[in-house]
Amino acid sequence: MRSVPELLFPGSLMKVLLIFPPRLNILPEPETSRMSESAGVYLPLGILYVAGHLKAHTRHEVSALDAIAGGLSYADLEAEIRRAAPQVVGLSATTFNLRDVLETARIAKTVDSRIHVNVGGPHTQIYPRETAALPHVDSVTIGDGEETFTALVNTLESGGDLRTVPGLAFKQGEDVCITDERPPAKDLDPFPFPARELLPIDRYYSGISDKKFSTLILSSRGCPFNCQFCFSKSTKYRERSPANIVAEIEACVKMGISEFKFVDETFNVHPKKVREFCELVQKKQLRITWEIRGRIDRQDPDLLRTMKRAGCTCMYFGVEAGTDDMLKLIRKGITVEQARDAFALTRRIGIRTVAYFMIGHPTETREQIWETIRFSKALKPDYAVYSIFVPYPCTAFYAMGLETGLIKQDYWQAYAADPIAQFRPRVWEENFTEQELLELLEAAYKHFYMDARYVFRRVMATRSLAELSRHARTALKILRFRR
Repeated sequence: MRSVPELLFPGSLMKVLLIFPPRLNILPEPETSRMSESAGVYLPLGILYVAGHLKAHTRHEVSALDAIAGGLSYADLEAEIRRAAPQVVGLSATTFNLRDVLETARIAKTVDSRIHVNVGGPHTQIYPRETAALPHVDSVTIGDGEETFTALVNTLESGGDLRTVPGLAFKQGEDVCITDERPPAKDLDPFPFPARELLPIDRYYSGISDKKFSTLILSSRGCPFNCQFCFSKSTKYRERSPANIVAEIEACVKMGISEFKFVDETFNVHPKKVREFCELVQKKQLRITWEIRGRIDRQDPDLLRTMKRAGCTCMYFGVEAGTDDMLKLIRKGITVEQARDAFALTRRIGIRTVAYFMIGHPTETREQIWETIRFSKALKPDYAVYSIFVPYPCTAFYAMGLETGLIKQDYWQAYAADPIAQFRPRVWEENFTEQELLELLEAAYKHFYMDARYVFRRVMATRSLAELSRHARTALKILRFRR
């Protein structure tokens, strides 16, 4: 049985359209993601990495479309696909935007049933078989997408057999075929930079900055730590060299971009590399600002000063809990005392901080939740973001819930196989109902943002009415986007 559609015009160069879908049917996401989005509009790095690899290694015609930044409806999206007339459409999927991905796939097939629709992204790493079996999806890339997607397009061009492409899942009759695994790339430096030139840079900005243009940047993939609530720990950790990162920044500066938000799970895993990066930024006299997600137990006064001199303006810390018992349970690898010291030090150096917290962990009591709320205020971050713990797929806590019977069925797998509109992520209802947790979440936000001392600190820290207005808008957005 052939594994390639017969009407893809083998032998001709392919027209490829990579799409970041609309967010019209989004599931409730982790609060960290929602805060980031509420504070600005950010570049879809995943599809642009794939586009950059295609442009560097093939002669195919490559274009990209960000439906979120463009404010596109489904009708707008259909018009854009008709205009582009692609033969291959690549879509980036998380578990949370899966229904939007599938609607985009349906629209592509409506435009032209011959279009080959491929889906990649974090969701397909967990559920490749389920995704490939869904309507309007022809194939799925698993893991790093650059090499697999490029091999897919080349194979479609030549009329070859998709079974020869490692890291791929695709329909084969009534079944789904999953090919040999493609090992994660050990060295990230050879990957071409994201093809930012394919999208208008003036659509991307940070809501808490006065810079004109902002972009996301990635210095590593995966995570070497072992938090029980996180999927990223299952992805092999790999880093780019400081020289390679700075070369990408230089290319962005030439485009007029001067603000960067590193979206690594943890930027400061190896302080020595952070120092090398900062020294290179200063040596090249790059006038940039940048933000990172950092580990509390990697803080060092001298390194922080070096980071500030190199342009670091804000650090995002996942504290998660305010008691050592909870931090030990979730295997965060830090202590309350370390968190207190890290925030005090970062504040003294003059770098802004954002603190993330979760409530409703397994075994957590009401008093422990209030300890977390009180602790979040004591740390005095510039912003605090709270969320209700949700056991997400492919995490240790989700497995524990299934094993103990607290979670009666693998409902994430069921959703991946049949993403119904009525589905909602479920909280951990061991000690609390969802309503009780929502009330505690509301209390956390009120206690932090409506505290007179917090308001006074924010007013005193601002240098202009425009900056005060930005801070106020960000705080309101965080409040609006809470669960």
